[in-house]
Amino acid sequence: MTTDLDRLRTDAIIAIHKASDYDYSKFVEAVDKENISKEDMATMMGMAPQMPEYRMTDLSAPMSVASMQIPDYKDFMAGHTKISNSPLNDWMVTSPDNQFGNHHPFGFDSNSCPLLHGASWGDPAYASHLEQVMDLLKEMSERERTINYDRDVYGDPKESMFDLMTRDRNRYRMKTDEEYRAGKKQEWSKSLGLLPYLFGLEYQTPDQRQHFLDILRDMAQTDGVLSPDAKVLQNKMQEKAGLSFGRAMRSFRGRMIPILQWWQRASDRHGPVVPPMPMSDFVKSESVSADLHYVSPYISDTSGIVPSHTYQWWDLFQPWGGVGRDSKSLHDMLKQSYPKIFDGGWLDDTLFNQSNSLLMQYSTDGGSHFPSFINANRGHPLSETLSSSFNDADFFERRRANWSHSSNLHFLHPSEVKGAGGRMIVPSDQMMLSSLGRSLAGQADLGSPRIGMFRENHPSSTQPYWNSHNALFAANDMHLGKVMKNMAQQVMKQFGPNVLNPQDPTNMEQATLARGNLQQIAAAADFAMKKMALGDEYKALVPTMDMMTGMPSEELRNIGPVIPGSHATSPPVYNTGNTHLWGHEMPATLTWKHDSRGEGVSFGLAEEPFTIMQRTVHENKIRNILPSLLDTNVQPKQNDIFALSALNSMGLSPIATGSLTKSAKDDYEATGVFKTKIIPAYTIHKLEDMEKLRGFSGNWIVQKKPMGKRMFIEKQGNSLKNSNLPSAIKKDLREINGDFIFDAYLDGDKLSVVDLLVHKGTDLHQEPLEDRVNALRTLYDSTENINFPMPNNCVSTDADGLGKAIQNFDDEELFVRDALSTFMKEKEVHPKWITYAKETIAKAFYPPMPELIVKSNQITLCYPSIYDPVIVKGTFSNNQFELSKLEGNEVLFEKAIRDIPLWGSIAVNLMKEAVMSGDVSSPIHSTPKRKRPRKLKIEKETTLKAPSIIGEDEKGDSVPKVMAGVRRYIMSDDTAKTTKQLLKNVKHLTTKMLDMYHGEYGIEKTPDGKAWTVNEAIDDDIIENMFPRMNRISPDGGAYPGLEGDITAPRGPTKLLDDSATTFYDPRINETTDKIPMMHLKVKNTDDEDVTLDIEDGRATLRMPQKTKQQMADEEEVEATDRSEAEEF
Repeated sequence: MTTDLDRLRTDAIIAIHKASDYDYSKFVEAVDKENISKEDMATMMGMAPQMPEYRMTDLSAPMSVASMQIPDYKDFMAGHTKISNSPLNDWMVTSPDNQFGNHHPFGFDSNSCPLLHGASWGDPAYASHLEQVMDLLKEMSERERTINYDRDVYGDPKESMFDLMTRDRNRYRMKTDEEYRAGKKQEWSKSLGLLPYLFGLEYQTPDQRQHFLDILRDMAQTDGVLSPDAKVLQNKMQEKAGLSFGRAMRSFRGRMIPILQWWQRASDRHGPVVPPMPMSDFVKSESVSADLHYVSPYISDTSGIVPSHTYQWWDLFQPWGGVGRDSKSLHDMLKQSYPKIFDGGWLDDTLFNQSNSLLMQYSTDGGSHFPSFINANRGHPLSETLSSSFNDADFFERRRANWSHSSNLHFLHPSEVKGAGGRMIVPSDQMMLSSLGRSLAGQADLGSPRIGMFRENHPSSTQPYWNSHNALFAANDMHLGKVMKNMAQQVMKQFGPNVLNPQDPTNMEQATLARGNLQQIAAAADFAMKKMALGDEYKALVPTMDMMTGMPSEELRNIGPVIPGSHATSPPVYNTGNTHLWGHEMPATLTWKHDSRGEGVSFGLAEEPFTIMQRTVHENKIRNILPSLLDTNVQPKQNDIFALSALNSMGLSPIATGSLTKSAKDDYEATGVFKTKIIPAYTIHKLEDMEKLRGFSGNWIVQKKPMGKRMFIEKQGNSLKNSNLPSAIKKDLREINGDFIFDAYLDGDKLSVVDLLVHKGTDLHQEPLEDRVNALRTLYDSTENINFPMPNNCVSTDADGLGKAIQNFDDEELFVRDALSTFMKEKEVHPKWITYAKETIAKAFYPPMPELIVKSNQITLCYPSIYDPVIVKGTFSNNQFELSKLEGNEVLFEKAIRDIPLWGSIAVNLMKEAVMSGDVSSPIHSTPKRKRPRKLKIEKETTLKAPSIIGEDEKGDSVPKVMAGVRRYIMSDDTAKTTKQLLKNVKHLTTKMLDMYHGEYGIEKTPDGKAWTVNEAIDDDIIENMFPRMNRISPDGGAYPGLEGDITAPRGPTKLLDDSATTFYDPRINETTDKIPMMHLKVKNTDDEDVTLDIEDGRATLRMPQKTKQQMADEEEVEATDRSEAEEF
C-alpha cells in the first residue's frame, strides 16, 4: 500500500529530475532517521547541493559582533580581548553556520591538529617545535643546497631559513640566546597565524609579514609567475618582505605537504614509515630528486632509509592519526579563509593544487603498522596486503577507520561507559542493530573481511590483513592501558591524588574534571607509544620472513616508535585529526607535551580548567587504573559526537552520507571538468567468461559500442567547447535546453551519446551509471543527427538476464558496465567496465596494457585498476622464455595470451637485463611508479627500466606525427622502403628517431635488414591511441620477424595458446593481396556542394569547391580535439 512517505518521496524525485523549486521539508520530516532506507538516502542525496563541509570566516573581513570577545576590566588589562581577525596572527576561524559549531580540524579547542596541540592551555606545539628546529637550521640549510632542485618549481636554494634566522638574531643582538629563544616562542604563540607559518615567515618582522601578504595578494591578480608584473612583485617581495619568492615557496611546500598527507590519510594511521622508491637504482641521498624529499619524511639511499630534508616539518604529524577527509574540503577552508590568495587562479594552483598533485604522483605510504617487514620485503604479496596505501582510489582505508573509532567505543560519552566493557574485536549484536552499526557496515570491513554482495576488491580486505591487525590492535589496547596506569601514578605523585580521584565523588564538577584529566593521560600515553621505545615489555605478534624457507611466519616483537625500523607500531587511538568529530567536549586541568630533550612526556597543571574535545576512554581501562572513577557522578551527555549529530541541509549525519571519507582524487578535481576518457579494465570474448568476474553489483548496462571518434561534448550557454562537429550536429546540440557534458562518439555526420556527465549544470559523474543512462533516455530526444541510448542499442539487466542481453547484440562490440558504477574522474581505466567482443569480430589487441614485474622465472602482469594480477610461470634459458602455466586472475588469462606480441619481448629483455646484472631474485619493473610527467629532453642512453625515453629534438607532439607519417608512406604502395627513401620523403625524420621509435609504431625491418616495412597486425588506432610509446623499452620493439628474445608456447597440450597467440606467428599468413579496384565516390557536404573522392592504387584525391569566407569563419570557432586522450572507451 502506498504510504504518505512513498508519495512525498515520489514528489521529491520528480522535482529533482525537473530541477524545479520544491519544498523538501515535509519529505525530510517524514523520513525515519534511525532506520533510513536506501531509497530515502538516495533521494536526499540528490535534493540539493551541499555547502562546503566546513564553513569558515574570511580572516580579512571585519569580525561579526557575535564573535567579538568584549572583556571586563580585569581581562582587558590582561590582554584578553579580540575584536578583529587577522590572516597574519590567526589560524582559521569557523563561520556561525558551520555544521560542527566552533569545531574543525584546525580549531584551538578541537584537539585534532598536531600543530595546535596545547593551544587550549596557551602552549601550541608549533611554537615549541619552531624553537627546537632553531638548532637544526644550519644543518638543514647545508643539506638543502646539495639537493637537485627544479628551480622552476622550487626557486634558487641559496637563501635558507638559517639566513633568515641570522638576520633576525642580529636585530636582537643585546639579548642572550636564551632570552631570544624565549621571546620568539612567546611571539609565535600569540601572533603567528597559519599563513605566516606555512610560508616560513617566523623570522620576519610584523611589517615584513604584512608586506609579504599584500604582495602575495597582488601576485594572485597577475597573469602568471613568469609575467612581467609578477616578476616586478617578486623583486618587491625581496626588498619589502625580506625574503625571496622561491624561499617562501620552498617553505610552503615543505610545510604544506605534511598537512595534506595528514589531512587525507586514514584517521587510525600514523605518519609514513615506508619511503617512496626512487625511479632508478638507489643513489646517494644528495642527488635524490627534491620531490622525494618533499613527499615523505624518509628517503632511501645507499646507506638505507634516512630522514628526508623536510623531516622536521613531518615530525609533529608522525604520531598523529589523519583527518581522513578529501583534499577539496581543506581547499575550501583555505579559499574561505584567504579568498584573495586561494582564488582559483595560477597562484592558488601553484600553492595548493600542485602540492597535492606532487603528493599524489608518488606511491606514498599511508602509515603502515609493520614497517620493518614491509621495508624489507617490498613487492612481496603479504607486504602489499599489510601496507597502508595513501593513494587509495576507493578511500577504503579511510572508511574502515570509522570502525577503529567505534571499536574503542568513542561514540559513547564518558558518562555512558559503565557496563559497556572494553574494545570490540568484531561488532557486537547490539551495535549492529543500531543506526551507527548499519551505517558502518555499508562502508567498510568491521574486524573481518566482508562477504557476499558487500565484498570489496581491496588488497587489505583479506583474512591475512585482519589476522595481523586484530592481534596488533588487541596488544596495543592492553599495552596502552599499562602506559596509562604508569602515567596516572606519576601524575598523582606529582600533583596529588585529587587530580584523578575527586575528593567528593558525588560532586559532578570534580568528577567530570577528573575524568577529563584521565582522558588527557590517555592521549599522552597514546603519543608516547608512537614517539618512544618503551622496552621489551611491550610486544605484539608481527609478521616476519623465515630466513631458511623464505616463507612468512609470525613472531613476538617489540612495539616501537613510528620509524621505518620498528617491527610494529601503535595505531592512533586518542590523538587523531578527526577528534572534533569523534570526541566530546570535556573540562580538564592536566596538560601534557612532548619533552624532546628528555625524550619523554612532561605533565603540567593549569590554574583554571580549559575545555577541549576528547575521545572517550572505555570502561576496562578505567577499571584497570582507578575503578572508583566508574561510580563518580560525571556530567551527563549533552550531545552525540558530531559524526552522528551534525546534520547537513538534507537531514543526514556525516556517517550516514559517508562524507567523513570522501574520495581525494575524485573530489580534488573541479566539478564539471573532464579530461580523461576512461576505458574498460576488462576485455572478454566468451560469454562464459562473464561468470568468472568478481566484485560487481550484479546489475548491468549493456550497450552497443558506437563507431567513430570518442570525445567529450560540452555546452555552456550557447557555446560548444571541445567539439569538432558538423554544422547540423552543432545546431541540434544548441537547441537542447541547459548546459551539459556528453561522453559521445562522432562517426561522420552522426553523434552517438553513451554517457551523461553534467546535466543542466549539475555534475553527475558520481551518480550511478543506470541513473545517468536513464536520464539520457528520458530527458533527451534523439534527432536525425544525434542518437541517445534507446532499447535497440542499450538495455538494463540483472545477472540472470545478462547472457540473453549480450546475445541479442553480440554481432557488434559491446560495453558491459556495472549499473552502479560512477564515472571515475581522471582515472584512465575503470575496474567495473568491460568490453565484450566475440571472437569472430574481435580486434587483435585491446587496452589496457599491463605493467610487467619480472623476477627469476616468473612474469607478473599488473593491469591498471585491477588488484589481482596474472602470474606467468615458465623457464627462461638461452634468451627465451618457455611458458608453462598461468595463475591469478582467471578472467585476464585470455587477454594476457593475446597480448604476448606486445609485452612478450619486453619481458624477455627485462629477464636478459636481470641475468646480465647477476640479480635474478629482485623484481624488475617495466614501468616506473612515478606518474609525474617529465619535460621532453635528449637522453644519451636508453635502459630497459625507463620506458619514458625521450627523443631527439622533440617539440610537443613531433615524434608521433613523424612516425605516423613513416607508416603512411610505407603503406601508400605496400612496398618496403629503405632508410634513404624514408629520410627523403618524410619531413623531419632523422635516423636516430627511426632507430629509436620504429618498434612502438609497428615499423620493422625486412628479414634481410635492408629496408623497412609495417607490421600490419598492429593497426593504426592501436598505435596512435592505445599503446603510446610502450614498446620503446624493448630493443626489437615487439616486432615479429627478427626477434632476438622470444616467448615460446608451453610443452604439451594447452587450451590457453594456439599458433596465433605466440610472437613467432605471422598474422599475414591468411591475408589476401587482391589489388584494390579503382573507385570513384561522389559525396555532398552540408551546403549541397559536390565533393568527389578518387581512389586508385591506394592513392586518394579529394576535389571540392573553394570555401567561402563565411565557411572559413564558421570553422575557426571549432576547437581541436585533444590528441592525447585514448580513443578507445
